Amino acid sequence: MPALELTIRWLASDVGVAGYHGEDWPPSPSRVFRALLAGCCRPGGAGERGIEALRRLEAVAPPTIIGPMPERLEPVASAVPNNDGDKSFKFHQKGLAANARKTTSKLKTIRARRGWSVQAPVHYRWEFLEPDPDPEAFEQLAEGLTILGQGTDLVVATAKWLSEPARSAGHTWVPDEGGGDELLPVPSAGEIDRLTTKYRQDRSRVAGVHVGSARELPPVMASYRDPLSPPASRWQGFALRTLDDRSALAFEGDQVMRVAGMVRHSIGNAAKQAGLDQDTITEIMGHGGAGRFGVLPIPNVGHAWADGYIRRVMVHAPRQVPEALWIRIVSRLTASELIDEKSREVRGMLVPIARGDDDRLLWRVTDRATTWTSATAVVLPGFDQRRGKPRPEKVVKRLLSKARIPVAAVRRVEFHPAPILPSVTPAGSVLVPRYLKGYPRKFITIEFHRPVAGPLVLGAGAGAGLGLMVQVPIGGGRKR
Repeated sequence: MPALELTIRWLASDVGVAGYHGEDWPPSPSRVFRALLAGCCRPGGAGERGIEALRRLEAVAPPTIIGPMPERLEPVASAVPNNDGDKSFKFHQKGLAANARKTTSKLKTIRARRGWSVQAPVHYRWEFLEPDPDPEAFEQLAEGLTILGQGTDLVVATAKWLSEPARSAGHTWVPDEGGGDELLPVPSAGEIDRLTTKYRQDRSRVAGVHVGSARELPPVMASYRDPLSPPASRWQGFALRTLDDRSALAFEGDQVMRVAGMVRHSIGNAAKQAGLDQDTITEIMGHGGAGRFGVLPIPNVGHAWADGYIRRVMVHAPRQVPEALWIRIVSRLTASELIDEKSREVRGMLVPIARGDDDRLLWRVTDRATTWTSATAVVLPGFDQRRGKPRPEKVVKRLLSKARIPVAAVRRVEFHPAPILPSVTPAGSVLVPRYLKGYPRKFITIEFHRPVAGPLVLGAGAGAGLGLMVQVPIGGGRKR
């Protein structure tokens, strides 16, 4: 099966220099397709020959992407001056500096753009069902690709045909119709016609004294397996309620392990009620295999109305757990009793949260974000010192390895002796299993190069519900 490989190199490829600008990495197939079309239509471009080649390309399945994980740089504000800036100068002339700053902040010509230091090429590999009738047209298309990104991001591109799979250095993003970790815009059949129509509409927007509206074309999204994302999880949020369901059931923040134990007991009962065999139940309870169901008590922390109490929990499991098995367990947790391990007293029950995205806390644990910090103490999987000398790098590698987070995806890890969010329970006050009492407990902030989705759990105390991470700043993101 012939494959077309498009290789793109950014000219500004020095360390610490932003060669590519944009929030997305890698650049989506749709962005690359549009850049090829733009180069094709410029004077000296591939012209009609290139357009016909792109029509054949838009009908092919989404490409495999192979590339590096570049260094994410700090965003830089840039502007395209126009007459709107005159309003600010008029306020300055009148001595109204505050009004001038307010006007400047509202200018749509000023925006912050994320820069990436890309030192290696990116490869896009499309597989064709049969040989292309004009393969040289794609080489001409590649020659016309000179800019890719939100800035003046100069590139050089080459195209070649592969008769058999070739190995390229870098991480691999593979299309996954079964549901990958990331959605990327991709070209689809009829893309050229839609873009051409949109271009003509934009050109005719200004007519006389009226300016017509313009709408961005809705993208076609394809699911990709992201090699740089933490493992995706199935999850379901539950509210802790009293048995009569009249009020919330609240536990103090140092009772994380106790709450997790009660919910795990409910999971075990649900597995037995579902009629599962003993081997499956053993795996679900975490005594062997990769299908463990985890429990994350979620404390109310990090904002003005935080009190540190636990009123919610999240049950999660790896994506490898079959959906049918997941549903059999989770559906039986509704109204499941919470039984205290020591007193055997029924303390309350679990009530599923129908829409986790609408909950005031759950979305801060599950939404995509770049920076995350501890909501509960992280038990380090080993000691952070040896013979009195700190060894943070080794501890970080252990933490990331245990959570199956690729080291290349992480930009920064910072340890804190005390929590940085309001109402978080101090590390020394949290109950931990006996076998973990001798291990250090820290609070951690971890920053990724790209936004990743939760839930994220770090440390050796994950089985006891410890090490939960929440977004930073916790007050940002979507409004509730």
